[in-house]
Amino acid sequence: MAGVAAFTLVSCDDGNEGAIYNMPAEEQGYTFLTESAGASYGPAYTEKTYSFKMARNFAGEAATLALTCEGADPLFTVPSSVEFKAGETMADVVIGIAGMETGKSYNFTLAIDSAKVSSLGEKKGIAKTDLTFAVDYSWTKIGVCEVSDDWSGNTVDIDLEYAPEYENGNNILCRFPSMEYMLEPDYAVPGYHFQFFLTKDTYDPVGTAATVQAMGENGSNGNYYWIYSPASGHTFTREYNVYTLAGYVGYDSNGPSVSAGWYYNLEFKWKDGWKGDLPEEKEDEPEEEEVGNGFGAIVAGGTADDYVGTYTATFVDDGKKEKSAEVTLTKVDDNTVSMTGLFGSTYELEDTGIMLNLFGGLLYFQPDQVMGKNKYANEVYVYSYSSETGYFYDEAMLVGGFKENGDIQFVNYSYNDGDAVDGFINVFMVGEDGPYLGADYIPCNVVLKAAEQAEAPAKSIKTVVESLNDARTFFDVKASNTKSFIRK
Repeated sequence: MAGVAAFTLVSCDDGNEGAIYNMPAEEQGYTFLTESAGASYGPAYTEKTYSFKMARNFAGEAATLALTCEGADPLFTVPSSVEFKAGETMADVVIGIAGMETGKSYNFTLAIDSAKVSSLGEKKGIAKTDLTFAVDYSWTKIGVCEVSDDWSGNTVDIDLEYAPEYENGNNILCRFPSMEYMLEPDYAVPGYHFQFFLTKDTYDPVGTAATVQAMGENGSNGNYYWIYSPASGHTFTREYNVYTLAGYVGYDSNGPSVSAGWYYNLEFKWKDGWKGDLPEEKEDEPEEEEVGNGFGAIVAGGTADDYVGTYTATFVDDGKKEKSAEVTLTKVDDNTVSMTGLFGSTYELEDTGIMLNLFGGLLYFQPDQVMGKNKYANEVYVYSYSSETGYFYDEAMLVGGFKENGDIQFVNYSYNDGDAVDGFINVFMVGEDGPYLGADYIPCNVVLKAAEQAEAPAKSIKTVVESLNDARTFFDVKASNTKSFIRK
């Protein structure tokens, strides 16, 4: 179902009507004033006709100009000609528009004989105009949602609206007005709404109102679009009042067709106006006792051999949802451990491993590493990431060590200057528009649990606090860290 857009006819200066032009006969002719026209109406519209003006560049005798129409619905009354009165340069084209359906848009084209188009040197008149008419729903606010997507990297509150006039079984039609503009006003324009269906009684997600919807954003790849296609494995799910949609962002290269470009994830939490169930509130668990420099439960380090093994990694995706992955730590040498398997395989990454430097018994991750190539032959980099700020960093380090129960925990290195980091992010560069997000998720607060549970090594080479302090000199920790914001 196509979204309903608003259309405006460019106004013209009628003060020149009746003006006398001494045009050579070979340059005399007719023209439409714009290449597109039309209007959008409300569901209770009463207008019967729509009119717009045509022009000629000479004031001559009365004349009848033939019009041809292509693609008009039979409900429209379209004239086959337009009448110019003697001595006048403007004439009205009047179209009957009664009977349009609410929630539907209509498109057709009017044209004149190209041989009759006006000319003034190399400047030609307009031989045809595309007309678009629409009857929009009376959108009604039913709540407010906290909306975020990984295209913008932002989170904002947006009104949730529904169309009372829409009738289709047990479904209601909803929208977030100007959603991408609300998320990133520096890149998108208003007027492009994200529309989707929910069930009336339970508010369960059904799907989007169209497979392809324009986002209102244009870039080096042309115009961008939201794409939702269950046949392509896309999903739209709900857990209580939190909705998650996974699809694509597409692009048209400023042409007539849309291609899938990037994986896209949308999440919104229905706050005001929600009438369904909510999860039971849990009592806050007591925080674990900190051990030096804010490292919480990390109590010990070890040798490269102590870290080797296969683990189940649990983490919070971009600080929002819990996920897991199978991770392997491999000894490269006495001072280096390789970690593979942390990231998903959306872009068929050849995971050559994240290199972790072993110092003072702890594993230190230094960002800006190449960890393989994806299916596009792009080199894929891994950086440290802050779920709080949404930035990734090329110098801020993460550090890992053993918890008391033998798990391995990765946390912010306490001597990083500025923002704290809590996760890893996988990106690849594409021309001047890069970097781009290259993974299924952004793992933060990573904990590795061994297949065979064991306690932390009984004895560290150094204490945690000593290792952290000595690492400042060993890794030449900078006074500040360069940070970048990930948009795509």
